[in-house]
Amino acid sequence: MMKKKIYFIAKPSISSKYSDFKKTFKVYSNGSGSNFFLLETKRQGHATDLTKQAITSGADIVVACGGD
Repeated sequence: MMKKKIYFIAKPSISSKYSDFKKTFKVYSNGSGSNFFLLETKRQGHATDLTKQAITSGADIVVACGGD
């Protein structure tokens, strides 16, 4: 069975919630049966570019992480 490629797109933050998210992401990505990738936005509109990049890279799933 092929591992799914799952891309998460998130806006980085210095908050403790984002830090917790990154720690949890790392734990789950290391122990899952899928390939997880975290892409962080750098500017307004960047999420669109990152989504296109993920699709071009063969993403099976793209997850937009919000929270502002």
